Amino acid sequence: VPEVPAVPAMPEIPAIPHRQAPERGFRHFTAEVFGVFAGSLLFGFLGLMTAAIMPNQLRQIVTTARDKSMVSGMAGALTAVAVPSLIILLIPLSIILTFVCIGLLGFPIMFLLGLALVVGGFLGWIAVGTWLGMRLFGRGKDGDHIVRSAALGTGLLSFITGMLGLISFGVIGALITFVALSIGLGAVALTQFGMKPFPRRRRTQGGTPSSGGIDPDKYETVLGTLPPEDATA
Repeated sequence: VPEVPAVPAMPEIPAIPHRQAPERGFRHFTAEVFGVFAGSLLFGFLGLMTAAIMPNQLRQIVTTARDKSMVSGMAGALTAVAVPSLIILLIPLSIILTFVCIGLLGFPIMFLLGLALVVGGFLGWIAVGTWLGMRLFGRGKDGDHIVRSAALGTGLLSFITGMLGLISFGVIGALITFVALSIGLGAVALTQFGMKPFPRRRRTQGGTPSSGGIDPDKYETVLGTLPPEDATA
């Protein structure tokens, strides 16, 4: 019987060097802080431009967000859910309308709805930042400066949420951002982008808003509508 050749030894497998996961060092944290600071400056500049271009509309939105915070928050949360849902529902309808050669009406509607949601959220964020700026920087010798409040308040709000997001790994920052966006977006929706006050003011026959008080001439007006014998009774 021939001898069985010896089995060669298995080559030694080189050990794979263990590579540690990248740690969140000082340089990485510094870069994130610098990013938050740059974003805050950008939002502060955008808030300044918005307040300079449309101060009356922004003041209307801020007033609604401040006086009707709960209602604005609920309206904003519902708007943030309803608009994307409506866009999703319009997608198959638009495809069907395209196939039956009716037209491409659904796609511009979806685009306008998405654009309105983005602009409303952006304007609502600036409105909440302006509200914060009015509480901190709006009081002075010259009274309320909405441009200064919008710039400083929006920048400060963005910086606070960004830093809290870094410290809490995004939990607290995301929660505060959601609340602020809900209140701001709701105020934008309730005021129709600052075009109308909320709640709506009742108008008299002359077209001027009613103050809700008691008309001093109401007694004489009622007497003027009665017959002479009833008025003198």
